[in-house]
Amino acid sequence: MGGYHVSRIHMDGQFEGIKRKIFWQNKWENIMSRNEHVPEIERYVWTVKKRARCILNLLPFMKLPVRITTERIYNVIF
Repeated sequence: MGGYHVSRIHMDGQFEGIKRKIFWQNKWENIMSRNEHVPEIERYVWTVKKRARCILNLLPFMKLPVRITTERIYNVIF
């Protein structure tokens, strides 16, 4: 699928139902308990938000169209 090989899956409790479907594929999974967060993902989301806010503060506009907001997030991620 797209040339990617998934070896680890980090999930929260809402994905407990699909555990049996991915178990046979020899994937390493980590299902977090309630109110527990995956630190790597939390840090990544925090970084994306911070960089997007920095770009927004550099722009001379008060409001942005949805398209520019979408492209701003794409820019931050890539």
